[in-house]
Amino acid sequence: MPAAVGVILFMFALYLYEPQSLSEGTFVDVVETYFVMLFFAYVFVGIQSLLYAVAMEFYVNPKFKGHGAVVSISTAIGSVSGLVLGLPFALIGLASGCISGLCVRWMYINAAKNI
Repeated sequence: MPAAVGVILFMFALYLYEPQSLSEGTFVDVVETYFVMLFFAYVFVGIQSLLYAVAMEFYVNPKFKGHGAVVSISTAIGSVSGLVLGLPFALIGLASGCISGLCVRWMYINAAKNI
């Protein structure tokens, strides 16, 4: 999940920086670009994404009761994962970790209610 969110954020940042980069193509071109970028994202941060999923699922969510703590830890993990690729990607990782943390926490709470 973090890599997919990161690619969306990266494409959005790219569009803000250079609007013609994505606006000249059709919707199919943009979707195709997304999946190509997603492939490369998993090549570069696939291991970090897997470690994030394991840490969140088996350690962070069960151990921490506070929502803010879980989202903060997720944000920190995302930032460190992005920092491996450089400072601009650390910012994308930070935002991606925060968004992913909110989603993962929401799913974890709903799953716990249904048990």
